[in-house]
Amino acid sequence: MRGIFEIRALFIKAFCCSLFCIGLISPFAVRIAEGASTNISLATSTLITNVVQLSRLSSQNPAVSHSIHLEGNVLWANPAQGRFVLQDASGAEELEMNLRGQSLKPGQRILLEGNGTITIRGAGFQLGAVGPVVDDNGIHTMIEKSGSIYLGAGRHPIRVDWFNGLEKYGLKVSYEGPALPRQKIPDSALFRAQTNTTGATNFVNGLEYSCYAAEGEVLPDFSELTALKTGMVSNFDLSVMSRIEHVGLQFTGYLQIPRNGLYIFYLKSDDGSQLFIDERSFELQTIRQVELPKPRKMIIGQVLSEDENYQRVEVEGKVAFVDERKDGWDMELTSETGRLKLEVADGSGLSAALLLNNRVRVVGICQTTYDAEGEKVGGILLVSNNDAFKIIKSNIPSVENLSAKSGTLPVLTTAREVHQLNREEAQRGYPVKIQGVVTCFLPERQAFTIQDATRGLYVQDSSESRSVSPEIGEYLEIEGKTDPSLFAPIVDAEHVSDLGEGACRSQCIRLGIN
Repeated sequence: MRGIFEIRALFIKAFCCSLFCIGLISPFAVRIAEGASTNISLATSTLITNVVQLSRLSSQNPAVSHSIHLEGNVLWANPAQGRFVLQDASGAEELEMNLRGQSLKPGQRILLEGNGTITIRGAGFQLGAVGPVVDDNGIHTMIEKSGSIYLGAGRHPIRVDWFNGLEKYGLKVSYEGPALPRQKIPDSALFRAQTNTTGATNFVNGLEYSCYAAEGEVLPDFSELTALKTGMVSNFDLSVMSRIEHVGLQFTGYLQIPRNGLYIFYLKSDDGSQLFIDERSFELQTIRQVELPKPRKMIIGQVLSEDENYQRVEVEGKVAFVDERKDGWDMELTSETGRLKLEVADGSGLSAALLLNNRVRVVGICQTTYDAEGEKVGGILLVSNNDAFKIIKSNIPSVENLSAKSGTLPVLTTAREVHQLNREEAQRGYPVKIQGVVTCFLPERQAFTIQDATRGLYVQDSSESRSVSPEIGEYLEIEGKTDPSLFAPIVDAEHVSDLGEGACRSQCIRLGIN
């Protein structure tokens, strides 16, 4: 029998080499046949050698693994999110993977190799595991979720987080893989690191656990909490918890994988749980720097062809919206022809106060979408950093010292613009003119809150323009100046105008306020 398998292996290797010689298969496939890179079965594994092959995948819950050998240029990257746009001769696609802190910038030519799952995520593709392999989070009864991951033979760091809110609770962890039927993960496959008296690290069976107070309805960030109890346990055992309600457990250790292949993990829990496994299925290597393609001009809302997705473009428009996130900025450009969302990977050096309501020219990677008529148009512009922006028409007066007089500052017209000011900017007393619906009235403080289309805003009423206090549901126009207050920027109103019952009613309906 062994001789038959050896003959079959030699035949597969010879067949792959012959295809390579005539240009129908890459040298990476020959290495697969030789078994140098992977033991994935050739019957169930797909070799991905160009970007266009990714677009043919349709699985959102992959049941097979793929081999990848991709070389291309990075057009856009957000390393904090592990996302980037890769372009080769066949096309371009957005990819997401665990970069493990690796730097990635536009203009790099990279080589991506490895074996693992490929999953559709939004407009792009996720390579391998990003975040939990299985996510069974939230308040619920005993329900089961599963997830698949390619793992090589050997020990892999594993972590299971679990919590319970009230009353009943439970946790079951099982898996299956190549020549391994579905079963509870056995004690013999779980290990923890142990340091001996000489300082050397040995692996012994078992897991480490930490027990926490968990008050919410989702898994907390255990790294920000103080453990109530810690210790060692042989398996994912809930009996070690210090209480049965509002409690969380984190199990950490290593899982011994017997052979290379695709493994499916199952979590069944009450309440929420997540399973994480560290895997290095895909490796990314920078080859050299390349010149990015010259951007072509695009009009917001123009119809695009099928092959114009992820093209480098230049657009013009007015910045109508800015929102700063921990891992980037979200913006919106408007023009006479439509609207375009912007996603900025690195927002350092950008100023919301300087960009809002100004006309700018921006260079980025255009991600297409379908409009109401079914035509392809630009949906999101992926922007790298502040170097991509150029203000071509500013509404801010050009003066030598903007802080000399508050009248030289731009007028803020939305609640979001006010909230985006830092403390120093709010102290400068930006002029404000905002329309919105009263959602709360605080007579003891001579204050109220209003809601416009962007968010809510606290207003200190210092005006003498009204003889009666505002009522909830009134549609007002507020004129005044910004104030840093104690916790967030507010408006010190100098003039408050009632815009009429009809406007009030329509605004309430639009914002869903009764």
